[in-house]
Amino acid sequence: MAERILDGMPRLDGPGGVCLIGDPPAYPLAYHVLTTVSMRLAGRPIECAERALAALQAPNGDVAWSGRSYLQSCTLAAQVYLFRRAGDPMRAARAQIHLERDYIGGGRLRLNPCDCLQDSYAQRPTYTGMTAFFLLLAGDGEPGDPSPATGGLLLKTPLYVVESTPTTWRAIRLGGRPGDGRYVAGVVREQVLEGGAWRTTTPDLVR
Repeated sequence: MAERILDGMPRLDGPGGVCLIGDPPAYPLAYHVLTTVSMRLAGRPIECAERALAALQAPNGDVAWSGRSYLQSCTLAAQVYLFRRAGDPMRAARAQIHLERDYIGGGRLRLNPCDCLQDSYAQRPTYTGMTAFFLLLAGDGEPGDPSPATGGLLLKTPLYVVESTPTTWRAIRLGGRPGDGRYVAGVVREQVLEGGAWRTTTPDLVR
């Protein structure tokens, strides 16, 4: 049964051995993150999905920048776990630093940076519990070097394109959905390297 479920997971394939796993046809990126990390946790890592996850991560650690569960904290915590296990301390550090700096503080944990536009099923106890769970799995450790002068990887699928250079990073969604900013088409996340630090030049989609 597990093998049939694994083989039947909906995927978007791209050149270079990458695949996105999720809920078609929208393929929200948070679902890709959680499925990819869960498969590694189960001892069945999907290499094409992990390669895609590395490319989808923005230089500041954001990965769920399109779709349901937009920019949720659990996707950052899941990345900390996966990239530590995969031997990628740079990307683990980017996710951990972003989570600690922008989501945690004042005695509470935000679901996303603006605590807005959450689906009805995204109840705070469950989703903050998921964040805590992945951080527990990741274990203790000080953030490593996020290597701000290092761009991301290239990715191209029928729905998402990520373009990257050492000083720019741009994520494009090729098809949108009316009435929901989380599914807007076009350049949805862009970051540039200035003065040794990455700066986001695109507005938050849900504000």
